[in-house]
Amino acid sequence: MICDCNMTRQTNWLSRCNATLRNVYGVNMLTNDHLRIDIGGASLADRISHEGWGTVVNVSPRLWTWILASGRPEKLVYDNRFVADVRETLKRHGVFFWQQ
Repeated sequence: MICDCNMTRQTNWLSRCNATLRNVYGVNMLTNDHLRIDIGGASLADRISHEGWGTVVNVSPRLWTWILASGRPEKLVYDNRFVADVRETLKRHGVFFWQQ
């Protein structure tokens, strides 16, 4: 779970996660606020789409699943190096809560 605080998981995590990411994993849960985080002049949602950083699927009005995978959408391949590369790019933009 991605959240802007390093806390015990709580049922209200959606209301506490907004402008930063906790980390990036192969599969991530994001809020609408996460998708609007600025990454070098573009939103996280736009960067995911334009950089080919995987797939974002809406699972509820306020919750999205981001699956980081390389390859064609019909055959996604989980790749630890790919996840690490995306994490390093995001780290350069200071989006993790531990960089605040």
